[in-house]
Formats: sequence, structure tokens, C-alpha cells
Amino acid sequence: MKKDRSGIHQKLKAYSAVAGSIIAVSQNAQGQIIYTNITDQTVSGTTGVYNLDLNNAGGTDFDLNTNIFKTTSYYQTVYQVTVSPQGTGNDVALMNGLPAWMNLNDPIDNTIPWNATVNQMMAFYKIVQWSSSSYYSSGGSSSSTSTAGNWPGKVDKYLPLRITIGSNFHYGWARLDVDPKAKQFTIKDYAYESFPNLGIPAGATTSVGTAENMLTEMSVYSAGKNIYVRPGKGMVDKGIISVKNVLGEEIAQVELNGGTIINIDNATSGVYFVTVTSGETVTTKKVYIQ
Repeated sequence: MKKDRSGIHQKLKAYSAVAGSIIAVSQNAQGQIIYTNITDQTVSGTTGVYNLDLNNAGGTDFDLNTNIFKTTSYYQTVYQVTVSPQGTGNDVALMNGLPAWMNLNDPIDNTIPWNATVNQMMAFYKIVQWSSSSYYSSGGSSSSTSTAGNWPGKVDKYLPLRITIGSNFHYGWARLDVDPKAKQFTIKDYAYESFPNLGIPAGATTSVGTAENMLTEMSVYSAGKNIYVRPGKGMVDKGIISVKNVLGEEIAQVELNGGTIINIDNATSGVYFVTVTSGETVTTKKVYIQ
């Protein structure tokens, strides 16, 4: 959807306070979020489909479908919106066993459950038209409806997605509206993290950092209760990450292993200092945790 995205950029700034200025990063920069803006596409009908190429590589990573089924038994009509990963290694994140939706800046990473099966139900709506005269005489309604899935009626929510490139995972999202009666959906835009195995905040369209230094300096930013650490191009990607509060108390220490995510669910909101020690290089960044 081609509209002003400055609100998203401002929220990302509020969640991260990294050294240096914060500006948009070119899509061509290695190890960055690759964002694709499209004209809104609304899909409906018996066999409606949108072929989503998350990384714009010329194939289909996910099929988003609408389906309509009718039966003569009780004159049922069923509407569905489904998602089907295509190829090996592509997945959809789950919430209560069905495709999840996320709010802006919710973390999409390896800490949530994933599913690679096809025809995963996002939204389901069924109408049953009763025809039994005995049912009518007992005071029953002429019809009934039922709804299922996590997505009916959702507007501007994010479908968490994961693709495999080579032997590595890449996390991404697609922004959707889904009809309350599952008769149609609208896809608006999508993005993925080009740095292998590093999570992405839902709705993020640019990485946080200075464009000139993004490829050679350590990138550290936060979303929710997660801290994301990404070594720059040519940097050693092994070492130790330490997270301290403003009192100097260490609240977390993990190994740096390429793109790394540190979850600090028990941390209170405020400013934290992230120190990355890699060989003889020590880098400290400041982040804000919600």
C-alpha cells in the first residue's frame, strides 16, 4: 500500500537508541530489511489466489487463497482464507495452532512455533440454511453461522513468515486485511530480513542504523522485549554479548553467533547498554526496552 510509513519509522526510533543518526537504508545494502511496497491487492472468489514472492527472487514462497464450498446437506456455504508455504523450508508462524497475526513491532524469530503444511486456515466462516419443517415448528432460526481462525475481521495486521535461502532461515511479514466473513483478503506490503537467521520486528521496513556504517559496524536494536545484534560485513561474528541496566547490573550474557537475538522478558522498561566483545574489539550500544 503506497502511503506514508513515517509512523512506523517513528515507533522504531522510540524502541531503539543506537549511536549515530537513524535514517532509511537502501534496499541494496547487504544484510538489511528488504521491503516491498505494492498496490493493494484484494483477492476473493471460489479459487482466488495471491502468489507471494517474499524475497522477490522470481518464484512463489507462499500462496494466499480464498475458497468457497457449498453442500446440499443443510445447504451449507463455507468461506475460507488459507495460506500455503511453497517449496522446502518455508513456514508460517502459529498462534493456538493456526496462522498467527501480529501487531506492529512484535518480534518474528525462532522463539515462536512454525508450520510448513499447506492450506493452513487463517479465516473460516460457515452459513447453514435449515430446511427441516420440524425445526421451524420448534422455534428454531432459519439459519446459523460460525466463525473460526485467528484472522477474521483483522485490519492492518502482520502475518509472520519464514523462508529458507540456502541453509539459512530468513524471517519476514506480510500486512493484510481479512474480511470478517472470510470472503476476501487484501495484501498491502511485505518485507524480510536479508541477514541470515536474524529476526525482524513485524512491520519493520528499514534496519536501524547509519547508512554509511551499516555494513561495517555492529548493528544493535530492540523491539518489544527482544534485542537484536547483527555484525557488520567483514566483522568477526563470534564473541560475547552482555546486557546491563543503568545501574551497571548485568541482566543477560549470551554468545554472539552471527545474527543473535537476546530475549529479556523479565526486564523492566527503560534504557539498557549492550556490550559486544569480539576478539579485541568491544562495542557498546544503548537501546530502549518497552
